[in-house]
Amino acid sequence: MRVKPGFLITCLKGEGLFKVGADTAILQIKPTQKEFEFVETNLNKVAQMKKAKTQSY
Repeated sequence: MRVKPGFLITCLKGEGLFKVGADTAILQIKPTQKEFEFVETNLNKVAQMKKAKTQSY
């Protein structure tokens, strides 16, 4: 697959290139809500999620 030189500059969040040897593929990753919770680095959001979990029990 031939990709335009400026692709990585214009791609959106979650989009990128997967390259193996001479082969290239454009890919888009859509994480699940659980994955977002697992990798969240904003401490305010982490605290909100923990508070929401304890209130739901």
